[in-house]
Amino acid sequence: MKKLLITGAATVGIALGAFAQGSVAIENADISALYGVSLNSEGSYFDGTLTIQVWYLNGTNANGAINAGNGGANGNLGGYNAMVNAGFTLAHSYSGVTMVSGVSDGTFNLGALNIPGVTPAGANVDLALVAFTGASYSTLGSDSGVINFLQPTANYLVTPPPTPPNLTVGWNTFGSDLIMTQVIPEPGTFALAGLGAAALLIFRRRK
Repeated sequence: MKKLLITGAATVGIALGAFAQGSVAIENADISALYGVSLNSEGSYFDGTLTIQVWYLNGTNANGAINAGNGGANGNLGGYNAMVNAGFTLAHSYSGVTMVSGVSDGTFNLGALNIPGVTPAGANVDLALVAFTGASYSTLGSDSGVINFLQPTANYLVTPPPTPPNLTVGWNTFGSDLIMTQVIPEPGTFALAGLGAAALLIFRRRK
């Protein structure tokens, strides 16, 4: 009898998981809120090519630790690490996203994104947008940033499927820009680099 109950519960869990989903339009055309900056100061709208990632966590509250580093030193590494440590899941990564000055300053429109893991279906999710210009978020010398907000989604399996809400709904309510700052080496990194250079000079002299 116990085995039957366990099997039944597992089947229900799988069925519920199969119907858990949400869609969102990954565009901020009504916000113009992605900036490329000098360290620790908001500059101008970002103009160029970058990677944008969408991360999510089922929940009802934005994560203050992620946003605390927005626009801060070292390319917001603290905010990014807080996001990963909180258990966020990568929903999708868009590479080669280009924004053109005078046409779409600081804005992007990447279409609808279906996220199968949203629970319950069509619920609000804790959404994090990550942007960076290098090969990875933490590439030294590149610009990067992360912002987190509560975002409504739409159940894309409903017939007819509803129009997915865009980022204006959640991001604009949060009321802040995504500010990318440059990733710079920590002071310890500079010290190690100096020691390495000195060691190379000594080695060359001995030869």
